[in-house]
Amino acid sequence: MKQFSKWTSFPSITGKLLAWVWIIVAGMTNPAAACSGFDFPVSLITIREHRIHVEIAATPHARACGLSHRKNLAEDRGMLFVYPTDRHLSFWMKETVIPLSIAFLDKEGRIMSIQRMIPDQVEERYRSPGPARYALEMNQDWFAANQVKVGDRVVVAIPKKLEVR
Repeated sequence: MKQFSKWTSFPSITGKLLAWVWIIVAGMTNPAAACSGFDFPVSLITIREHRIHVEIAATPHARACGLSHRKNLAEDRGMLFVYPTDRHLSFWMKETVIPLSIAFLDKEGRIMSIQRMIPDQVEERYRSPGPARYALEMNQDWFAANQVKVGDRVVVAIPKKLEVR
């Protein structure tokens, strides 16, 4: 008669558990569906003489969705990522196919850094050079084409009723 040890079935139980975890994860709503139809509040910002309509991402879910899964971004439109406090920010382009540039802004709206982003990749990270309060994504090279540079101030008007988390 074969002796049964509690350790004998451990790999089998682990394998079954991992299989169930995989089934649950694979069956979850995909990120594109979780972000499609997400209603971003819109505001108007000004950089030098340029007035830009921006969608505002002010919650963790909104910031995670960002511009991912979109096919295009209209000219003179952008997305403003808003944070409740200053912090070092890091962005990537996972599932984002639009060529973008990103400007990191301090709490006064001063541009600290402008970086070109490579579409649909996860290796490169785009980081603020110091604690930032905002990040502004625009079509790639919009900043250069409009002579917007580091040190310029972005006038940000956050709607009062907007909850920033």
